[in-house]
Amino acid sequence: MCDNYKCDCKRDYESDSSSNRYTHNKSRHCSGKNRDKRDYHKYQEHTSEIKRGEKGERGEKGCEGEKGERGEKGCKGERGERGERGERGEQGERGERGEKGEPCQHKPCVKKYYIDFSKPSGPLCDSRESSTKYIYKVCNQLHLTVSGYSIKDPTDNGLQTNLYLRTCHSTNKGIRCIKDDDSCSTSFVQIDFGDFIRLKKTSCPDPTIRISNIYQNEKFTVCGSNKPGFLGKQLYRFINKTADFGVLASQEITVPSYDTINLSKNGDIFLYGPIPFRFISIVSCNNILLSSLTLHLCESC
Repeated sequence: MCDNYKCDCKRDYESDSSSNRYTHNKSRHCSGKNRDKRDYHKYQEHTSEIKRGEKGERGEKGCEGEKGERGEKGCKGERGERGERGERGEQGERGERGEKGEPCQHKPCVKKYYIDFSKPSGPLCDSRESSTKYIYKVCNQLHLTVSGYSIKDPTDNGLQTNLYLRTCHSTNKGIRCIKDDDSCSTSFVQIDFGDFIRLKKTSCPDPTIRISNIYQNEKFTVCGSNKPGFLGKQLYRFINKTADFGVLASQEITVPSYDTINLSKNGDIFLYGPIPFRFISIVSCNNILLSSLTLHLCESC
């Protein structure tokens, strides 16, 4: 009976092995009494022979979890390298005007120099021929050169001619290019101001010249150029219209193109620019004389 049970149990196990299940048929003639421990061990031995199934597919991704709490602040990192220089910004607005400063306390010393053209190198008598050129030394400061020229055409370069000094007259003294005739001259006296321009300052008074021995209806003209021997541009013209010789017989004027006081639209700085003409020429008729020149130089005290 036990052998039959053994066979029956084996058949039962084999018949259900395809489904990996083992059922026990209680209707068999094998009683529960005969189910001892051997039957249980056979059951366990048989189930160990079942093969493991294939790995299933990966499941779908789960939902995102909630955001965690903020972590603690980390340590301070090292200082980075210096960046490149940025582009230049736009210009700012103009600032407000500052307060007016105090007046300057320092004033330059102004020295006045008087040049008598009748005395270039000592006393000479009337109408004596001298030289075509004289140099006047002004107190170790500068030199002025006075030359004589004769012309046929005002646009041409003049030829050097002799200068004549009038020194023995009691009142009217000076220099000219004419002897004692009464005809109008084709000559002129020219002063070279090149050395004076080098020292001239606008803070000093402007230079002046004196023209004398001007009778009624007589005239003279002042011209300026930057080339020796040329008359250049006409700067000033005077005619004595009065019969009273004592009134207008002598005229002292600011050297044309050197006037820095008149700052109107007709002033010298606006007409001729900040640099005056180097060569100033005086053209005259009859016995009109170039008498004197007054200069002012600014020096440090």
